[in-house]
Amino acid sequence: MPTEAQILTLAQWLSPAWPVGAFAYSHGLERLVETGAVHDADSLAAWLEDVLRHGAGQADALFLVAGFCAPDPEALLDVNATCRAFAASKERLAEADLQGAAFC
Repeated sequence: MPTEAQILTLAQWLSPAWPVGAFAYSHGLERLVETGAVHDADSLAAWLEDVLRHGAGQADALFLVAGFCAPDPEALLDVNATCRAFAASKERLAEADLQGAAFC
């Protein structure tokens, strides 16, 4: 069973305040922790697996690999254009833009 300090550390790592400010793009993790659905390392790992296999995290991971493997800046621009085209909404595109800008 996690301690209060462990939950606080997890909340800080996954906080919507990092790195893009007051935006929450957590796929509902806070609510799952609140309800107890995510309560330990195993349940967090299962949740992450679901996000990566069935959620937006899958596309994010694929585009991350494609960008990392791009052989040159032009190919990276192509990956960026494709990634932007796959944004399901203007909000999802804004999320990607803000998160990307936070790391530049």
